[in-house]
Amino acid sequence: MPVLIRFFAVIIFSLTGFAAHAGPVFLRNLTDVPLMAGLTEKPALGLVFDTSEGRVVEAVAEGSVKSAGIRDYYAETLPELGWSVDTSGADLTFRRAREILVLHLDDGQKGSTYVRFTLRPISQKP
Repeated sequence: MPVLIRFFAVIIFSLTGFAAHAGPVFLRNLTDVPLMAGLTEKPALGLVFDTSEGRVVEAVAEGSVKSAGIRDYYAETLPELGWSVDTSGADLTFRRAREILVLHLDDGQKGSTYVRFTLRPISQKP
């Protein structure tokens, strides 16, 4: 019996250690935009299509994270991935090459916050 207990303990510790070092999770269709811990992507609410000017992608995530924490996370993280912050609008907006990424935050009911990520070509109007 002690051997069996040790066997399961080793498996549990191995799996726990693997999960702890798994690295960041990225949005399904925005593979270079990380998903903040505490948020869960809602794939059924997303969309992807290509235009003659470039791709248009929308993704939605939800979680029990405060809007200020989400803003701080993406304002710190996305510039490290080559995005520059555009402070001209009410939403959190980033630019990179010929694309613009807008994060619209909506405080929902029961403490949940929804984040809509919208990527579009800069030349395309919202």
